[in-house]
Amino acid sequence: MRIKKYDEGLSGDVVRELECQKVLSPEYVVRMLDYFSKDGTVVLVYEYMPSDLQVLLSALAKPLFDAQIKSIIYMVLRGVQHCHHTHIMHRVGFHHTIP
Repeated sequence: MRIKKYDEGLSGDVVRELECQKVLSPEYVVRMLDYFSKDGTVVLVYEYMPSDLQVLLSALAKPLFDAQIKSIIYMVLRGVQHCHHTHIMHRVGFHHTIP
């Protein structure tokens, strides 16, 4: 994942946020392994995930069962719980609307 170009280095806030992401490692949060700058951009290195939740939900041929919905919500809430427990605020960014 690439972050937009920067000219005068990374701000302290950005570095602090990136360092916080590096220490998150619960079962339900995708881990950021590292970050580095290259050619005026910041490159974020995350653990490999073959897909994301949006792609999985968009590719469904039929609606999910109640148990599947509960399982997904449980995993999302456990990830949020871990963020809150470690005093890290989280942001949810949906780039597309889930149908």
